[in-house]
Amino acid sequence: MRRSRDGIDQLHVPTVVLIETVRGYDRHHRQAFAALSKSVRQFERLRVDMEDFQLSEDLDELDETDPYENWLREELAEHEVHLCDPPDNALQELINRATLRSPPFDANGNGFRDGVLWLSILRFVGDQLLHTPIVFVSGDHRAFWSDNGLDPALVADIATAGTNPAQFRLFDTVSSFVRSLITEDPAVHNDVADLVETELPQLLVNLEALLSGRVLGIYGAFGEATILNIGGDSQLVVEEVGALENTNDFLVSLTLDCTLLVEVVGYDPDADLYLDGEWRIDRAIPVTGVWDTNQQALDNLTIGQIDDLYPQEVLV
Repeated sequence: MRRSRDGIDQLHVPTVVLIETVRGYDRHHRQAFAALSKSVRQFERLRVDMEDFQLSEDLDELDETDPYENWLREELAEHEVHLCDPPDNALQELINRATLRSPPFDANGNGFRDGVLWLSILRFVGDQLLHTPIVFVSGDHRAFWSDNGLDPALVADIATAGTNPAQFRLFDTVSSFVRSLITEDPAVHNDVADLVETELPQLLVNLEALLSGRVLGIYGAFGEATILNIGGDSQLVVEEVGALENTNDFLVSLTLDCTLLVEVVGYDPDADLYLDGEWRIDRAIPVTGVWDTNQQALDNLTIGQIDDLYPQEVLV
């Protein structure tokens, strides 16, 4: 990301990240397709007429993943997200770094994708003016981080590329970068807490919908996964409130302490196991939102990074 005084000026994604995302989708798609095909064959052996479900004739159409890459590229273009490629001499540079065990390669010379990503960033950095603020977001602490932020060897790379390292900032999550844009304002903390308490039932409904998408993303390869409910004793705690730059609105960081009841129905091809039951998941989930001072409402809720959503207990 290239920062301006008012926030994000340009958003760039290394092409290798796009490729990796598409390949990950392909893997999950193949797993889901294989599970679905196996289920269809099992039903057909049981003499269930699958034409009633219109699955048999649609399987060939489902076995296509190209539309996803096309859709993703169109979405990035529509939102003016730019792709950045590695330099033309990337292969030789990657070989040099791997044999010298230079970051982001590890002590065993592993880290090809990280190397391609970093060279793409250096090419982007080299095209910017000396004092252009640049933000790099990566949660890969092994490849890019040291105890004090960016690995010193990578800091040297930034300087060599022609940018002042002081203008290059590293964050491990997008939410941590967004929090850096706000100015703390404890005076409004109580007002937001009162609003959250008043609107809690509706906020839980909204968060349940968001979490359902996250749960389906984890268990979707098995079949259907839905949240039955968020426990009635769930709490939404206001952690931090700050004024957004150049607006009258406030960014709100919250924690959702909740118990999720999740129903999973489907086939797990890895375990060769048919899943059909309700699972209980206890989690403290990070949430961010924007307090619209004009509407007196907490909008734009987003779910932060969750390490996992695996159950503590299978209830049924």
